[in-house]
Amino acid sequence: MPSLLLEAFSVVLAVLLALAVDEWREERADSALGKLAEERITTEIRANLEELSASAARHDEILAGLDRSLAEVPAEGSQLELAVNFSIAVLSSSAWETSRATQAVNHMDFDRVLRIARVYDLQDLYLEAQREVVRHISALGSGGGLSPQEILRGLRGRISTVQELEQGLLSAYREALAAETG
Repeated sequence: MPSLLLEAFSVVLAVLLALAVDEWREERADSALGKLAEERITTEIRANLEELSASAARHDEILAGLDRSLAEVPAEGSQLELAVNFSIAVLSSSAWETSRATQAVNHMDFDRVLRIARVYDLQDLYLEAQREVVRHISALGSGGGLSPQEILRGLRGRISTVQELEQGLLSAYREALAAETG
């Protein structure tokens, strides 16, 4: 009888030990996944910062050109020939979306995830404003009965909105990167 109890105890102990080792291994894998996700997101934000910085400089030039055109174009009775080389920032959210889809965010610091989520929410707003400018430029061919001044003011307003969001997003990127290193 004592050997049966010893055998049962040994089996239970072995099972519990195996479960504990499995749990430990799983926690390490989850932790590694969370760290990898943070690294990839940080790399993505850094790349987006570079892309957006280059785009922002070109938008400054476009706005300056629109301001010159507004000063030179008469309000009524003239034709407007306008070439707008609106620069589209191609921003990625793949690392963020993948981290969410694989639930790697569950293994990251909550405050860090919250900061990152806010950055990507602002990025979505920026991308929508950018698409709106492209739609507006595409519709300019028809003119819509607008004067050259109205066309220029409408375009300038939309690009100004993009520029404001751009500045906010650049700041958000920098803050997210500073929080990662600090």
